[in-house]
Amino acid sequence: MFRRTLLTLGSAIVVTLAVAMPAAAADLDGQGNPSVVMSNQTAGMTAAQLATYNQKVAHANALNSKQGIIPTSDPATRTLIASPRQQLTQISPMVSGNLELMVSARQQLTKYYCGPTAIQVMSNWAWNTGGSNYWTQDQIAVEAGTTTDGTVIDGEKTAANWSLVNSPEAGFPYAIAQPPDGHQFWAYLSTDVYYYDMPVIANLYSAVLVGHTYYSLTDWYYKNTGHKHYILLNGYNGEWNGTSGPKLWFADGAGNGLGGGTGVYYDDQYSTYMEISHWMDYIVW
Repeated sequence: MFRRTLLTLGSAIVVTLAVAMPAAAADLDGQGNPSVVMSNQTAGMTAAQLATYNQKVAHANALNSKQGIIPTSDPATRTLIASPRQQLTQISPMVSGNLELMVSARQQLTKYYCGPTAIQVMSNWAWNTGGSNYWTQDQIAVEAGTTTDGTVIDGEKTAANWSLVNSPEAGFPYAIAQPPDGHQFWAYLSTDVYYYDMPVIANLYSAVLVGHTYYSLTDWYYKNTGHKHYILLNGYNGEWNGTSGPKLWFADGAGNGLGGGTGVYYDDQYSTYMEISHWMDYIVW
């Protein structure tokens, strides 16, 4: 599964840390669960998936720290890698400052199918289906536990991994993370897109008001706040620097009167991170 450089992990002692989670925010549409407890997400992973997951964490941490050394923490499982024996080969720096995965957007079939739609677009990419769908949105919704209130984040992760079983990307594990800052968000996104050729699912509000400033997805009206939503992040252009300069690509399926558009769009990393982080939402990476 690891495509662009070889990463070698030695033995590691993993010590679980108790971390206080932030207070839950209001979940107006039920399309994500800010009170979810990110317990050990490696439970149930195959050996191949666990190895890939450890590689992903190492790469994301190295990109975030720019040191390319032993990772300090696992953001999804809240654990500390504490063994001095663990050694990594030098992690390659980002070769490309921008990369877009050429996914094909799909229209979500109901107002509460944004979660299954993001997974459908991702799984079509993974299965290399061309213009067809490997899974229907209804099939994905069953696996994700989607209701008329939407899809909780753990269901989204579960269905994303289910959709890859027996695919060319079967060894790739999706996990939940809550990016603590914009640079870590970029590190998660660029790790999946650059090193593994896989997109990232984002759970966010399509528009938020932060202080006196509105931030919104580029295909949504900027004052259309209060809508929880899922999109698929399929590329990045530039490294996060705290300004509106660095960009990303995302696929949305909220056209046909559902509030946004259906297609692949180009937007600011900064704005997208604000839409994710303002109410403490999540990515599935």
